[in-house]
Amino acid sequence: MQPGDRVAICLPNCPQFIVAEFGAWKIGAIACPFNPTYTERETEDALQATGAETVVVLNRFYGKMKSIQSRTSLKRVIATGIKDYLPWHLKLGYTLLKEGKEGERIKLGDGDYRFARLLRRFRGASLAEGDVRADSPAVILMSGGTTGTPKGVVGTHRGMVTAGIQLQAWLRPAMNPWTDTIMMPLPLFHTYGNDIGLFALLLFLNVFALTFAVLRRFFLKNTGQKLVHLDKQVKTGHSILSQEIANRYEE
Repeated sequence: MQPGDRVAICLPNCPQFIVAEFGAWKIGAIACPFNPTYTERETEDALQATGAETVVVLNRFYGKMKSIQSRTSLKRVIATGIKDYLPWHLKLGYTLLKEGKEGERIKLGDGDYRFARLLRRFRGASLAEGDVRADSPAVILMSGGTTGTPKGVVGTHRGMVTAGIQLQAWLRPAMNPWTDTIMMPLPLFHTYGNDIGLFALLLFLNVFALTFAVLRRFFLKNTGQKLVHLDKQVKTGHSILSQEIANRYEE
């Protein structure tokens, strides 16, 4: 891959999403996330809109990606499993009880890659620095489609940094730097979740324990722990978390 290449990300909220996006930025590529539950037609439209030649996709959506690959510009398909970053005991349980039922056990086609194997293979590898500037494109995010078919909207590195600085200023009175845990009930492929959530929170609020609320209750039941104590709710332009939903995370 080269600087300026487009990398599609067909993933829900999971560690692989963050690794893939920051990895793309590190080599000067443009991240192109979209809703992994898109239909085949919607997925094809998103790939054609961005012109991505590489995609990182969750195992259960691998078949959908392969069925439309010939009608897109995709050359490289990288598959990853939802269990890859689970603790060993949850990973074992998921493998035995859930993996097959949920379509996570797949056989790769010739020429495709596994995300975890690529990370192991190239760990510690040196990368040539790309010519990335403040106004270089960082992301192409799909619009909501309120005026018809969703369109690719370009976001620059400067724009994302600016959003982070703005959010830091807005939340400073309510934040305890280095200690607060942020719950973000937003999908990372969404404009608000990707721009404000992923980039701004990780880089500008000194918050590294970012908890994603879009989790299956499977994890809540099996960890035996509360994910987060809801101490404060801060409205930043969208509706705050309803008390009914907040109460579920205190159960």
